[in-house]
Amino acid sequence: MPLNNITYEKSQFRSIRSKMSSWIQGQSYVWEFLPILFLAIRERSRTLEDLKVFSFVLLAPLYFMVGFKGKLNSPFGKAVVSRRKDTKSVAYGAFKTHFCYVKDLKRLNYNGNSLNVVVDIGANVGDFALTMAPRSGKVIAVEPASDNFELLQLNISSNKVTNVIPINVAAHDGNATLFLLGAGSATRVGGLEGGQRARGVPLDSVFQSLKLETVDILKIDVQGHEEKALLGLHQTLSAHRVRLIILELHVGWGVRVDKIESLMKSYGYSLEMRNSYLFGQPHLYFRANDMKRKGPVLS
Repeated sequence: MPLNNITYEKSQFRSIRSKMSSWIQGQSYVWEFLPILFLAIRERSRTLEDLKVFSFVLLAPLYFMVGFKGKLNSPFGKAVVSRRKDTKSVAYGAFKTHFCYVKDLKRLNYNGNSLNVVVDIGANVGDFALTMAPRSGKVIAVEPASDNFELLQLNISSNKVTNVIPINVAAHDGNATLFLLGAGSATRVGGLEGGQRARGVPLDSVFQSLKLETVDILKIDVQGHEEKALLGLHQTLSAHRVRLIILELHVGWGVRVDKIESLMKSYGYSLEMRNSYLFGQPHLYFRANDMKRKGPVLS
């Protein structure tokens, strides 16, 4: 057989294999997203915005399978996709921010323009930060992973947002070099070595450097590193300088809900609401005991 024919057949085989791999990954992606689609369907009252977000999440696997690269018009604004896995991060973030955080904040009367400072710890590609930006005076978006942080910056600039401040550090209980494992929205702090390096800092020092006196909403989603992040907020929380704290607890990584509740109680915070969410990752909402139950009403 002529050499050029062999080369052509190898090229064709690689092309077919690549397409099959994309199709298989796409099918796996659809199965991964079935639980969140069912959660969205269970919503008793549906708004036009709900339908828009649901449609976006439903179509996301198609973008994933064709290997789309560019800017997606997501529910939280323009989202840059440079790798296939970015589509998953954008779709998952859009779903969780809209169907969980935003709806829960409305139930707690936190969904209008009277927010001065919002802090997003574990900002990923910026879904929560960019959603809260039009409703807030300032949003601090903290993300330790370099690839996520790059997308976060690109998404901020693509949407011409000027009140979101991105910070590339990992929330920790002290100053230390940390190592990250995983990828995308599943990136987490791992062991003492191996993986991507990240600078761990206590959030107390971050808040001090930014001269943040009070924070209206603090959201923490750090893939099992929740306790360390909270210990690094000892001064801030002891002084009740945060009005509302949202914690996504990753029980699968060994986080104990009762231990976190006890720690928050020691800071003088009470559990305001709990959303069981999905994947063994409950969302807990805490408010300081000496603060009014009613928060700022957002339009």
